[in-house]
Amino acid sequence: RGARPGSARSPCGAPPPSSRRTSATRRAARRSIAGFEPIEPALAAASPVAAADEPPGALMMYTSGTTGAPKGVIRPLLPPEWRGTPPFAADLITLFGIGGSDVRYLSTAPLYHAAPLRTALAVTAGGGTVHVMDRFDAATALDLLEAEAITHSQWVPAMFQRLLALPDERRQRFSAPAHRTAIHGAAPCTVALKQAMIDWWGPILLEYYSGSEGVGLTLIDSHEALAHPGSVGRVRKGRLHIVDDDGREKPIGETGLVCFSGVAPFAYHRAPEKTATRTLPGGLQTFGDLGHVDADGWLFLTDRQDDMIISGGVNVYPQEIEAVIGAVDGVWECAVAGIDDAQFGERPVAFVVPRRGADTAALREAIQQAVDEQLGRIKRPDALHFVDVLPRSPIGKLLRRHLHSLVSRDSPA
Repeated sequence: RGARPGSARSPCGAPPPSSRRTSATRRAARRSIAGFEPIEPALAAASPVAAADEPPGALMMYTSGTTGAPKGVIRPLLPPEWRGTPPFAADLITLFGIGGSDVRYLSTAPLYHAAPLRTALAVTAGGGTVHVMDRFDAATALDLLEAEAITHSQWVPAMFQRLLALPDERRQRFSAPAHRTAIHGAAPCTVALKQAMIDWWGPILLEYYSGSEGVGLTLIDSHEALAHPGSVGRVRKGRLHIVDDDGREKPIGETGLVCFSGVAPFAYHRAPEKTATRTLPGGLQTFGDLGHVDADGWLFLTDRQDDMIISGGVNVYPQEIEAVIGAVDGVWECAVAGIDDAQFGERPVAFVVPRRGADTAALREAIQQAVDEQLGRIKRPDALHFVDVLPRSPIGKLLRRHLHSLVSRDSPA
């Protein structure tokens, strides 16, 4: 902390006698000394007793907790004779093009999440340089892209929203010619948002669909996204299946549970019942998303299985409603959640963040007109609430379950 980027570091043994340390730092013209406390005393103080049920495995990453409490995902150990780059790193080096000493990667999200950590480790394994932000700030991110000649970066759609909200003057003078790949995932990216980013940065966006569980991965670049708007790509890791509740394959074009096979299975730590909900017969496992695949193999996500609203026996998908409301001029972002209803079981309710300066009365009328024209009665929100912000995780994922605490029935749409 406090060291100027690019300044030389001089490692020294610890702890050198004071006179030697002073002499060495004087000869090297060092301005500061950095050190670390030994970790062993801290670990011993935390727990003097070894864990009796320590789980075997190579790594346990926690999910982001968007649909409930975060769950630990245990990945198996590599064979003891394994040498070389770990398979996950080798995969990402190929898929994201992040191998080589010329790669300068910007991690905009905390490394305790799976995608930022795995990508950072893969860049390091490939010989590249990793820059990690302490916390995300849109203006600072642009500064780093320019100043550090970043070649690759990683984002979630909420970060794109914040970047696009920067003053026009800052956006217009932004120039990062070295920046050749902007990786994004972790949450749905609307067609309009992706188009806005491509219009600004050029066709450098690369979207992936995967998860902490690591059971499969799809990929789509900017050119493919423009040709197949709304798709999250074709499968690049594992085998893709769209199935019904019993694990039977659905016909092309029909919505079902998105599953993968052919990749090492995962298990949630101390949660066999949750593992069972993500495991189907025949070795299929799922992230819990619904979607369909077209005749050419392009995957389109409909919604999270846990987010689906069942209203009057009809499946209502929040993302479908959000797409209609989000396209209304004056809407910055929106989210839809279900509330209990005595007659229908559940009913959708919409939460909207207006654009700065928007006339909310006129905006309410415009939203009402849009949903009346484009959605069937059962899918139209029962209520519309204007809010300042939507609840999100530290990496920008929508925490839809937190919307329920904001629900009231006093603002009919």
